[in-house]
Amino acid sequence: MQQQLPRDTFSLMQGCHRLWLGDEGAIAQTRLFRRTVYAQTGIPIDITLYADANYQIWINGTYIGRGPAYHHPHRWPIQNYDLSPHVVEGCNVVAVLVHSPGICLHNYVGSGTPGLVARIEIGANVLNSDSSWKATDLSGWSNQ
Repeated sequence: MQQQLPRDTFSLMQGCHRLWLGDEGAIAQTRLFRRTVYAQTGIPIDITLYADANYQIWINGTYIGRGPAYHHPHRWPIQNYDLSPHVVEGCNVVAVLVHSPGICLHNYVGSGTPGLVARIEIGANVLNSDSSWKATDLSGWSNQ
């Protein structure tokens, strides 16, 4: 489910693991990832992430955004979102849906390694993507 990123990746994402579940080479795969975080209101919380190829992100059921822009595998479009306005006191759930086409498209060249790489910052605390994230391929989507 996780893989250490290569050393030549952006220094910001060092220490994060690439998360994926199942076959990396299959066509049209969708995976759901979830991380529970504990926070206090008034403390800044943000997430920096990369997903190959498309993702959508929510916190506590509120849609935050989607990305990345289509890209070539040599340049990772790492994006950042401020989650602070949507945080509640105590338990918060960050959810990310990742879809990988598994094939090259007219505006996308796959890296061959689909997945999610994330870093959540809560004040001075940093939570890197690792085995504490829950993952499922039971998304209700079908590639048939």
